[in-house]
Amino acid sequence: MPNIYGLLYSARSAYRRLRSGISLLRLKTGAYRKADLPEYDFSALTSKWPYRESNCVSDNFTNTPYDGKTNLSVIVPLYNSSAFVERLAGQLMNQKTKYNYEVIFVDDGSTDDTADKVRKLSVRGGGITFISQENKGIGGARNTGIENACGEYIAFEDHDDEVTELFVEKILEAAYINDADVIDCCYELKYHGHHVKTEPSLGYVHGGAFKRNLFKKVRFPSNHYWYEDMINSFIIRPQAHKSVIIQDVLYIKNRHSNNATQKVFSSSNYKCLEQIYLAKSLVEDYRKLGINDENYLFVRTLNELSFWTMDRTSGLDENTRKQVFLACHEIMSSFKHKPSGLSRKQQIFYDAIMSKDFTAWNLAAKL
Repeated sequence: MPNIYGLLYSARSAYRRLRSGISLLRLKTGAYRKADLPEYDFSALTSKWPYRESNCVSDNFTNTPYDGKTNLSVIVPLYNSSAFVERLAGQLMNQKTKYNYEVIFVDDGSTDDTADKVRKLSVRGGGITFISQENKGIGGARNTGIENACGEYIAFEDHDDEVTELFVEKILEAAYINDADVIDCCYELKYHGHHVKTEPSLGYVHGGAFKRNLFKKVRFPSNHYWYEDMINSFIIRPQAHKSVIIQDVLYIKNRHSNNATQKVFSSSNYKCLEQIYLAKSLVEDYRKLGINDENYLFVRTLNELSFWTMDRTSGLDENTRKQVFLACHEIMSSFKHKPSGLSRKQQIFYDAIMSKDFTAWNLAAKL
């Protein structure tokens, strides 16, 4: 029987290639009308959704010291995770490895019996630390895990995902052989249990591990801030002296109708403006950390303010979307120079943003 989800994924990819070709032709020939734009007014955005400081970088964060023996701390935020937690605990506590590791379950104010199940698991076997807190969102739960982690390395797992029995062994083996600060494995994406694709987990905080010192001055935005994973490429990875990718598939990302990303994130909810707020804050945070590669920050910011911003805010009213676009222009204008070597797509986005061509920005997102 054919994999219907794989076929749908292939069909969607073919459609995107066709749409990309048409959009590129319009951009090349100028076959579009440049949209009129209002004056930039940041308050037009904050009136739709309040701006809040993300508080991702500080010299005053509290971290539990490395205990000298735990090689890895695996942090798992839980929220109404009753359907997944026993499978998850079984996979994590039965790793085939010579290394020492701990599992930190952070129950983020669940309203089902998640906490009861984890307490029973904690009593049954060692190696599980259980922390219960009032609901702070996935970023707040991860931060609690970071603050209580004893390991030399830190890994994150989402509550409805899976790991193979060699996850800890392979990740740490690569870490120590390469003296790496960041380790990425490959992950398998499944949709309703059906294989869709396999690729490296570079854009995610799950599917690998990080040296604990990368979190000395860094935290996820908490208080239910959307798109908290943006800190990964903006302020976690840039601190690393060495990163490695291993080809082993050690992590399984499960997509289904109950995923937070499927149920919560919405391009028509004004809370999606937190993406542009977070991008603005993280540019400042990157510089606050004293990281000197301004070219990296330029490209990372341009990529964030291109397809992702357009896509995540696509359901908002047009006037708000135009203000989002002008906010992109404002952020990119903070860079004193443009690095060489931009890809064709990056150059198109950059030209659209800097020339305030809203229509071209929308067309470029379809490339």
